[in-house]
Amino acid sequence: MDTGPTTRDWLLFIGSCVFTAAGLAIIALTGKASGYATAAFFGGCTALHAWMLFVKIKAEKETAISPTQALGTTRLQSRPSQFVALALGLCVLGTALGITQSETTETIGWVSWGIAAIGLAMLAWFLSGRLVTSFIELKPEGIRFVQKKYSFLLAWDNIAKLEPGKAVSHRAIFIKVNDLRELLESADYKGRVEQETLPLKVMLEANQSYYKTDLLILPFQYGTNMAVLTQALKIYIEEPSRRTELLSS
Repeated sequence: MDTGPTTRDWLLFIGSCVFTAAGLAIIALTGKASGYATAAFFGGCTALHAWMLFVKIKAEKETAISPTQALGTTRLQSRPSQFVALALGLCVLGTALGITQSETTETIGWVSWGIAAIGLAMLAWFLSGRLVTSFIELKPEGIRFVQKKYSFLLAWDNIAKLEPGKAVSHRAIFIKVNDLRELLESADYKGRVEQETLPLKVMLEANQSYYKTDLLILPFQYGTNMAVLTQALKIYIEEPSRRTELLSS
């Protein structure tokens, strides 16, 4: 599996740098507010593409070492960094576009401040401590998925197939399950839930409807990458004797 940066990744990064420089040039030469908007927008794009390049270069190096060493841990926690980065980006972008209102229409001005307000609301939600972070844990008996109100265990021997896929524009690991009843019975819920609206059952049905798979994992959500996590899962599925590594990791 190719994990390094592609030509497209480099071109997007270079293009963003060029437009950011153009925005800075407009500020220096004319002082127009449009220069600030251009620099803010493409500056954010530059930061995003730089981060993607870093992740892919890191992934390329990590594929050469053992799965548990590459993952660094058997508990993969979803990180709020992407949420916070998006919130800050919306704040900066909305504010930068808002100050150019005099050079555009009033409607665009209101939309711009609306974008900034959404970013502020997201930051307030994060600072309030209400942002729930889920995690997955690799255990000798299988993969435990932990959400806010429930958790469940997918046994290694209950995994029928792993496939690469895409979900919400991100690379994902699609998982086909042998026995869905066993999976549903492994679920542990916090509080009372109705049999017809079991969260795990609802999630399975949604995945099957939208993605034609039972479960999916978005590696970027857990601070790891597609190649490393896929390699680790395949090893523990195909080589049961290796699962004892998960006791001491």
